[in-house]
Amino acid sequence: IHGAYKLPDSYALGVVPKEAACIPQGDGLGSRELQLATQYNVLKILAAMFQTIFASVTLYRARGDQLERYGYAAFGLTVIPFIVMSLINLTAHLAAPTYSTLFMLHSPEMDEAKACGGKFDGVV
Repeated sequence: IHGAYKLPDSYALGVVPKEAACIPQGDGLGSRELQLATQYNVLKILAAMFQTIFASVTLYRARGDQLERYGYAAFGLTVIPFIVMSLINLTAHLAAPTYSTLFMLHSPEMDEAKACGGKFDGVV
């Protein structure tokens, strides 16, 4: 978790839904957009690319005698679902970055917890 906190006994941290809007708490330094630290996992992207290419090569090699002999039961055709899964995996890793930390969002409940002795540092 980004920051530090000390909660009173009767309080607990909760997870905010993805659709929740966040209004930055500022010190009057201007109306900048709040940007949370994200990163793309290059190793996962490279692994998904390798899987897609390797499965595609396997499918390409399944032509000819194997298809004529076994038809749709040919071993080479079993990689088609794997290719689809690898493409979806690659697209997901390219489209959605990961968040390396959780962030504490300010809320009225947090003010209530402060009144009961709670402490929060690094709140967004």
